[in-house]
Amino acid sequence: MVAVFGAYLDAWKASGGEKGSLGLPTGPDSCDGKSCSQPFQKGMIVWTPARGSITVGPPIFDPWQAAGGKAGRYGLPLGAATRSGSTTTQNFERGAITSAG
Repeated sequence: MVAVFGAYLDAWKASGGEKGSLGLPTGPDSCDGKSCSQPFQKGMIVWTPARGSITVGPPIFDPWQAAGGKAGRYGLPLGAATRSGSTTTQNFERGAITSAG
């Protein structure tokens, strides 16, 4: 079992915990000098000093990961995903990802 602490725990609980959109944690948190993150079955929680904890979950997580995740094309998340009708959008440092579902 992987522990979830601090700001990650608050964000994970807000997403519904183990039965929520992220599922269970799959590894411990790690930091790269610009941000820290903890992986989950269906997403990731990213923490930065400027923005705190931001969840990247379904349906945005898969296309974000396919584009390289934190170090990729879009970079770090800037805020929570928003839903409008049948689409979900999340803004990142270098653009936005919009997905149906």
